[in-house]
Amino acid sequence: CLLAGQYLTRYYDAAEARTWLELADGCFQFQAKASKPNEDCNGYQWLTLYHMMTYALARPDLTLFENGSARLSADFAILCMDNLGYSVTYGDTGAYVGWWSEMPFLMGAAWYYRDPRYAWALEKKQAVSGRVSMGEYNCLPTVEAAAGSGLKPPADLLGTKAWPLDPYYYKTFGGPQVQSLEQSVDKVVFRNGFDPQDQYLLLDGLSNGGHKHLDGNSISRWSEKGRIW
Repeated sequence: CLLAGQYLTRYYDAAEARTWLELADGCFQFQAKASKPNEDCNGYQWLTLYHMMTYALARPDLTLFENGSARLSADFAILCMDNLGYSVTYGDTGAYVGWWSEMPFLMGAAWYYRDPRYAWALEKKQAVSGRVSMGEYNCLPTVEAAAGSGLKPPADLLGTKAWPLDPYYYKTFGGPQVQSLEQSVDKVVFRNGFDPQDQYLLLDGLSNGGHKHLDGNSISRWSEKGRIW
């Protein structure tokens, strides 16, 4: 609806195309306020968020980037990556290595924010996935140049991190009827380094959302000594 609406209003002034743009705006403008979609699945959620990012850049409507939602989502992608470079497969996800669906989103975040943390994560993931999708372009050299001294892992995501639940997600799934937002948690991650030999553990805090599994309060991933346990 967005792309057809843009094309047909620009070149043909088609009345129905303006309706399509209104539909696209209604679909995406609310989601731009949140860093998490209605998914709790480390596969589908990145498809949703990359659709959101595509809308933001194509419309253009940079709210997603300017309000920090895209940065929070990109940090969350790194948080939920084990020390081998794989996304932890919580929710309705398949192979233990994940889908790599987070990579286009991280690419967009690295390009917009010029944040070497995201470029570092992409390099680590590309080394084990070997995947670069058609239509993507490599922004890593630009980010590396901006970083100056090279790409380094995000030290701010080391240690024990209790990731807070997005307020809109919390309200969508009836959180206020259960407990306070302050008592709610999305994921808890323990990490003492980013080397494959280091320790990583992810504890899931949710059993709801689209494409859910009933994996709340379970250990979704423990990796250490170069392997998944």
